[in-house]
Amino acid sequence: MLLYLLQANGVLLLFYGAYHLVLRRLTFYTLNRWYLLFVLAFSALYPVLDFAALFPRPQPLPAELQAVVPDWPLLVAAPAAPTPATDWLLLVYGVGTACMLARLLGQLLSWYRLHRASRPAKVAGYQVRRLAEAANPFSFWQTIYVRPEQHQAAELHLILQHEQVHVRQWHTLDVLAAQVALVGYWFNPGVWLLLRAVQENLEFITDRQVVQAGSDSRSYQYSLLHLNTIAPGLPVVNHFHFTTLKNRIIMMNKKKSATAYLLTYAVLVPGLVLFAIGCTKSPVEPATAPADTSFSLAAKAEDAQQETKLPDNMLYFLDGKEIDKSVLATTDPETIEYMNVLKGADFQQKFHSQGTGAILIVTKRNKDSKAVQVFNKKYNITYKAADPAVQKLTAAVSNGNGLSESDLQGRLLIVDGEEAATAATIIPKGQLASVYVLDAEKATAKFGARGNKGAVVIMTQEWMKTHGSAVGASNTELHLPTARLILVDGKEITNEQLAQIPKTTIESVHTFKGAPAVERYGVKGKDGVIVITTRQ
Repeated sequence: MLLYLLQANGVLLLFYGAYHLVLRRLTFYTLNRWYLLFVLAFSALYPVLDFAALFPRPQPLPAELQAVVPDWPLLVAAPAAPTPATDWLLLVYGVGTACMLARLLGQLLSWYRLHRASRPAKVAGYQVRRLAEAANPFSFWQTIYVRPEQHQAAELHLILQHEQVHVRQWHTLDVLAAQVALVGYWFNPGVWLLLRAVQENLEFITDRQVVQAGSDSRSYQYSLLHLNTIAPGLPVVNHFHFTTLKNRIIMMNKKKSATAYLLTYAVLVPGLVLFAIGCTKSPVEPATAPADTSFSLAAKAEDAQQETKLPDNMLYFLDGKEIDKSVLATTDPETIEYMNVLKGADFQQKFHSQGTGAILIVTKRNKDSKAVQVFNKKYNITYKAADPAVQKLTAAVSNGNGLSESDLQGRLLIVDGEEAATAATIIPKGQLASVYVLDAEKATAKFGARGNKGAVVIMTQEWMKTHGSAVGASNTELHLPTARLILVDGKEITNEQLAQIPKTTIESVHTFKGAPAVERYGVKGKDGVIVITTRQ
């Protein structure tokens, strides 16, 4: 809500500023009328319009997303942090809006009372309603209100001519539209100025029409001066008298603007619109790996009470619609068809967001829904049909049967962040968190030459509690277990030095624990060893 108000009022100020500085002194009053109405409509719609669809960008290659298959986990979000400042701002806005709405309704009620007290009459050939009490003549909707006894015959004719222009051109619609905008944007000085500009420009239009109809300009201006002594009426109606009398007389006597100035509108309006649209684009920044981009999973609903981590700097989509991450806590894992994680360059190209990634969740019920289809088309996302060999691998692990060397067919096997033997793939049901099967390209990008035939990455619930998901990270991230001994190209370094190594320079990573580590590296290896080879 606050974002909508900021965007709408920012655009309104921008367009009003252009009117005040450039268009206000031009005598193309009808064009100015449509410009001001456009400002009111555009500012209201601007925050909700999807301008990206009007200017399609070159489509990146479709993202073929990896699916997490067995024992579908329930994503658990930490409770949303309270935002008292936002709550107070919304409260103040709500109170102010309610007061302004009451003000507008009060003005309409006052008009209705005047209407009820008046009587239909025909004056100087015009259908009017005769006011019962002394008041400034005005028009509202398609009716003129006047008290003839207050005016001389010549002056009365000019008044009726003036108000008839307001009626014929439906000027009440302009005033009401500006008054409604004032209710919603009361806190913005620009909307008060815009309301005044709308009323002033309508008077410019009407004054010109009266003078062009043959009325004497000097007599008409004297009539305005005379009526200036009468107290103004309701802000919601069109008055013969208007407080900006000096400006009206100046504009009536001003020389008509040259036709060449029409180019001002042709350049200014599209320029402002394009500028506003340009401001909606989020800059595409290189994807960076923040300290906490992993998320925790709970295999069972009863585990959902445990505190888990779900990043704030990611986008979450359920069945093609963006949601708050807290909604995931109420999602039944049995209803989920698949979930995918999109990060890095793919994410930036498709979503143009300052976040670090997107989690896409589709339920079984809505997997073929229109919303999901529209979402996939909009972001050019395709889901590659599961390879039978991949299904066989994931099913063997999820069923607790484990994998054999013939199942792997040369693929790298990673279990809980470490290269492992096939025996480690026999995991009791309920302890398994996820299985990823990476093709050769993705496996090589993540694990170096070891993954040149693909990789199977398995994570258990116990390991996930302390390490999170390494597969869901971008290629610039590296998740490693803690170890006392770290070797890079044969040289021992510290954890601090390891953090300074660009991840893109790493060719391969090997980890050793327990007896194998001690056997190879002696007592230094008793707490684990990480061996890294960089690209030479």
